[in-house]
Amino acid sequence: MKTIYSIFVFLLCGNTAIAQVTTNYYERKDAFDHIPELRPVKDIATKMMPQVDVEKLLKEDEENDLNGFPFRFGYGFDVDYNLTDGTSQ
Repeated sequence: MKTIYSIFVFLLCGNTAIAQVTTNYYERKDAFDHIPELRPVKDIATKMMPQVDVEKLLKEDEENDLNGFPFRFGYGFDVDYNLTDGTSQ
């Protein structure tokens, strides 16, 4: 009887503790224009990353595979970005 009572209480509590986030959809595209922080930023300066020579990397991977080196899962290159390169609204 304790088991049935415990299951009933658990189901009752579990049914009332629903955590669901409501989502609001706005039909108008300018719905957030009155909030300055949410206005779209125009003319954002962009920086392009250097091109990666894929053929060269594939050849290096074949050589490394033949020599028993571990598998390469990424390619690193130097960049010089800091917080002043971003935008502030």
